Amino acid sequence: MHTGRPVSMTAHPAAEAGYGIRFERTDLRNGAREFPVGCDAVVSTDHCTTLGNGSGATLMTVEHFMAALSFTGVGNVRIAIDGPEVPLMDGSAASFVEGILEAGVRRLAAPRRAIRVLEAVEVRRGDSWARLEPSGTRRFSCRIEFDAVAIGCQEAAVDLDDEGVASPVVRARTFVTGAAIRELQKRGLGNLPVDDVRALKDVIVIGDDGRVLNEDCRPFANEFASHKCLDAVGDLALAPAPIIGRFSGLRSGHALNVELLRRFIARTDAWRWEDGA
Repeated sequence: MHTGRPVSMTAHPAAEAGYGIRFERTDLRNGAREFPVGCDAVVSTDHCTTLGNGSGATLMTVEHFMAALSFTGVGNVRIAIDGPEVPLMDGSAASFVEGILEAGVRRLAAPRRAIRVLEAVEVRRGDSWARLEPSGTRRFSCRIEFDAVAIGCQEAAVDLDDEGVASPVVRARTFVTGAAIRELQKRGLGNLPVDDVRALKDVIVIGDDGRVLNEDCRPFANEFASHKCLDAVGDLALAPAPIIGRFSGLRSGHALNVELLRRFIARTDAWRWEDGA
């Protein structure tokens, strides 16, 4: 989506329990290939979540694949990729989820650890906020408020333990404004055709008049808020283990999600480890 480079990405079974989730850029030399998965590894939240590995190399747009791992319950996997950006696919997590389910998953003998929220933690920026609070399930809810007539005020929620891959949040696609596309391309990012956005089929584009420009990409009822939920699921999947608790956000995005996760992990009195997730 951003670099325009072709990419091949393959998810491989992890060698053993406890391996965790690791990305490996096969186009780089050995010393710079591996990318840790964690909120401390995030080096940018500018229109996507980008990981860095300390060698100067980066890996962009990891959030939708990370969300797919959460929806399918995969916690041990090695992802080989030969470029700097995870492919957009259809702008959602659906293609990744389908691929994982088609390949199949295996339950390991070792129990998977989880992080249980004990106290509420919140971050605010202006009139936007994101919060984690105690709950018996892994629930995400988001509310968005846009002036664009195509979006307006929307809410969406998903319970990973109850709905899982059946949730419509899985197939909620990326949306972007035409102004944002133009701004990204001025900075050398953004591989979307500004002059022919109506031909786009994988990203919902909102025009300057607040309406959807590419008519072949009509959104479902609360798809915009659902995609914000998807992003939150993917960003919080950067935690060292699944989080048992409720996430809620008002006008939140990648920056707030990652800031919340960092603050939450640093608050060691606000959570505890549990086995058997």
